[in-house]
Amino acid sequence: MVQSSIRMAKESAEIKVDDRLKYLSFGKDAYYNEFTYQPDETPDIRLDIFLKDPARVKERGKMLDNIDTLDRRLGDPETLKLTGEESFDKQLIKTVKQVAVSSGASPDFINSLDKPGMLFAHQKEIGDSGVALFQQIEEVVGPGRILSSRQVILMEFADRTHDTFKLLGSMNAQIDPDHEVVYRKIMGKHLEGKAFIPTKGDPIVFTAEDVKFITSVVGFHEDIWREESFAKQANFLKQSNDVNSPEVAVARARTVLHVIDIFGNAVRFESGVLKIVNAEAFQARFVDLFTRHISLPLVTNGDTTLIDWSRGKVFRPSWGLHGVAGLTWTFGILKDEWGIDVDPNLNLSVQNGILGVLKEAERAITETQAGTSKYRSTNDPELSAKLTVIQNTITKLEDEIKKGK
Repeated sequence: MVQSSIRMAKESAEIKVDDRLKYLSFGKDAYYNEFTYQPDETPDIRLDIFLKDPARVKERGKMLDNIDTLDRRLGDPETLKLTGEESFDKQLIKTVKQVAVSSGASPDFINSLDKPGMLFAHQKEIGDSGVALFQQIEEVVGPGRILSSRQVILMEFADRTHDTFKLLGSMNAQIDPDHEVVYRKIMGKHLEGKAFIPTKGDPIVFTAEDVKFITSVVGFHEDIWREESFAKQANFLKQSNDVNSPEVAVARARTVLHVIDIFGNAVRFESGVLKIVNAEAFQARFVDLFTRHISLPLVTNGDTTLIDWSRGKVFRPSWGLHGVAGLTWTFGILKDEWGIDVDPNLNLSVQNGILGVLKEAERAITETQAGTSKYRSTNDPELSAKLTVIQNTITKLEDEIKKGK
C-alpha cells in the first residue's frame, strides 16, 4: 500500500503543473468571462488547492490528454463520416464514450450512464423536457416570441449535450466550470457544418451563428459560485427586451435551460398551468440536487433512511437561497409578462424543499455533536462553523417565505 502511494506520488510529480494543465490548455480568461464568482470561491482558488494533491494532478493530466484526443477525433473526417444519417448529438456522445474507454474507463461504467439518474439519461430527459416545455409555452404566447423557431431547435441540441464533457475527466480531476469551458472551446471549433435531427421539424446543419448561440448558452449554464449574477438573467425574459438581440436570446435560453436542468420532468404544464406534475421526480431531481450542495463529514452507521452527507459535492447552502430567488423571478416574469399561469404552490414547494434539506442538515449536525445520532462520530473542527452557516441560511429563507405570504 505504501509502495503504491509512493509510486502514484512519483508519477504525479512527473506531470508539470503549469497553466496548460491548470486551465486545460484554454487559458485563464476562459474561466472568468460573463459572470462574477464569489470572491473566496474563484476557479483559481479551487484549482490551486486541488493541484497540490498529486492524485488530482495525475487525473487532471489524463483529462487534458482526453481533451486533446477528442479534439483530434472531431477534426478527423474519418472519425464521424458525416452522412446526415445520424444526428451529431449522438455522434458526439458516442465519440466521447470511446475516448473515455480508451483512457481507462470501464465499459460497464460507461454503459451505466444511460440508466435513469445517470449522465446521459439526464441529458435525454432534459432534451425531452425542453421540447415539451417550449411547445407548451408557445401554445400560450405564440411561436417565436421568447425564442425564434430556429433557436428552439438549437436549444434541443444544447439540452441533449450540455453535460457531455464531464465524462472526459474523473470527479477528482475537475471543478464545476471545466465542462462548460471545454464545451465552449471544443464545440466552438468543430460544430459548424454538422447535422442535427430535432424531435420535431426537418434536420438542420449548424451555421457559425448557430454555433455561437449554442456555445454561449451551454458555455455558461451552471450557476454554482456565481448564482447572484446568473439569476439576474431572468430579467431578459421581459417583453421590453428585443427578441432579435443575440444577447437577449442567449440570456433567455440560459434561464430556461437552468429551469429544466434543475427540475427535469418534474415541472410541466397541466391543464394550462405550469406546476409540479411528478412529486417523485421533484424529490429525485431538485431536492436531491440541493442536498448534494451540502457536503458534511457525516456517514451513516448502516441506516439507509439517513442521508449520506459525505457524498455532497460542495458545501454551498446559500445556493438554495439564490436558486429560490432566481426561480421565483423566472416564474414571476413568465406569469406577469407572458400570461403563463404558474401554480402558486410551485414556488412554495421549491422554498419548502430547500428548507427541508437545510433543517435535515442542521438536525444531523446537532445530533452528531450531542452524540445522539445514527451517524458515525467525526472530529471535523469545521462542523460547528458549517452549522452556523446552515442556521443563518435557514433564518434568511424563512424570512423570505414570510415576505412572500
